[in-house]
Amino acid sequence: MQVSGVFAAGKENARGLARTGELSYRNASAGPFPGPLSGAFRTPSPALSAGCRRPGGIAGPPIPWLLRHPVRPAGPRDGRAKLRKEAAPMGEARETGGAAVAGPRSAPCWADVMLPDVEAGKRFYGGLFGWTFRDAGPEYSSCTEAFRDGRAVAALAPKPDGRMPTAWCVYFSSTDAAATAGRITEAGGQVVTGPFAVGPFGTMLLAADPGGAVLGVWQAGSHRGFEERGTPGSFAWTEVYTRDAAAVDAFYERVFGLVAHAPGGDATADYALWTPVGLPPGPGDAVGGRAVMGEGFPEVMPAHFLVHFAVADCDAAAETAGRLGGRVRRGPREAPYGRFAVLTDSQGADFAVVEPARAPGRGTAAGR
Repeated sequence: MQVSGVFAAGKENARGLARTGELSYRNASAGPFPGPLSGAFRTPSPALSAGCRRPGGIAGPPIPWLLRHPVRPAGPRDGRAKLRKEAAPMGEARETGGAAVAGPRSAPCWADVMLPDVEAGKRFYGGLFGWTFRDAGPEYSSCTEAFRDGRAVAALAPKPDGRMPTAWCVYFSSTDAAATAGRITEAGGQVVTGPFAVGPFGTMLLAADPGGAVLGVWQAGSHRGFEERGTPGSFAWTEVYTRDAAAVDAFYERVFGLVAHAPGGDATADYALWTPVGLPPGPGDAVGGRAVMGEGFPEVMPAHFLVHFAVADCDAAAETAGRLGGRVRRGPREAPYGRFAVLTDSQGADFAVVEPARAPGRGTAAGR
């Protein structure tokens, strides 16, 4: 799979729309890229600025089912092995307890980062996560797919324009990108670019939610998305940081079938977990989260996603990131479900690492 170049091209289109005024966002930076990601990766991350208080007063991301039950695809390691049902891109209907549940069903299925220097990115992420890489040709904008133990986990894309943000982007799965695009508009979001086909690999689009956070949508063809999740060096979790919890919660439920469940049942609480509709609320089946950007966040900081990667040792990962030219934004510190840190890579892209908490009665952390 070598499709990240098309992802990069889509983001360039998004930049053009923002610059020409066809796309506007609240709380956007006045910088040269007036989109929802502008400034977010040149200012302290939300976790550094204020933190999101979790139950018990501990800041940090809740570690989902994936980290306690790491998922590996079955079959030969040929890059196309079918993922277990819980990990595969989700469809527009599913079965729960033997009964079909109509409507969208989605989860994060891919992530990539746009960098000024992909070779420098390979050195940083290769050294941090043990990733290996496969470069695409010029027809795919010279992008690079990242692998952990031979399984696809992410992609690195060169920025086609220096004014674009250096940032990670998360993609949500869909079985019908055109239908998803329609729901995005109906739910108060905006389609930035697409949907458009990426050869046999799939169909993609980029969009902004009602709070202004940019996200991707991926309809799988031959490229199914993550081939490894929840194990060290692979995707573990994502959270959207927003100033409009009510609108954003309604958006993700309408568009992707992700129901927000906040501690204590307060639908507009500072933090909520996303659970696919029809599944029990709570961390056991959660696939992501939503955090509110309150008074402690700079006004110029726009809404955005923070991508988390699993690691075997959070403290060691933070130390390694610093040695490789990155920075520790926050932590390492304990959270109810593990130890986490918010980092910035050597070129300015923010992300987080999480070490799962030790399971009761076990001597090693889950995912090690």
